[in-house]
Amino acid sequence: MKEYPDVTELFRRKAQRRKRLARLSFEEKIAIVNKWRKLTQRIRDGQGAMNQASIAERRRVSKGHSNARIISHALP
Repeated sequence: MKEYPDVTELFRRKAQRRKRLARLSFEEKIAIVNKWRKLTQRIRDGQGAMNQASIAERRRVSKGHSNARIISHALP
């Protein structure tokens, strides 16, 4: 029978973190939200740039090859 790791410490730390976050002031919580908002915006911006590069690559490949339809579908 498979033995699973003890997760007691994980749950204890999780509870400590929740209590620490609950003690923060409203302003500190808003600062955290703004930090995450900026981070996620950078991630979304990067995904948009990657999508644009992928589209450009598909267009470039489709102009140069007769089997471009197959190649373009292989790209993400």
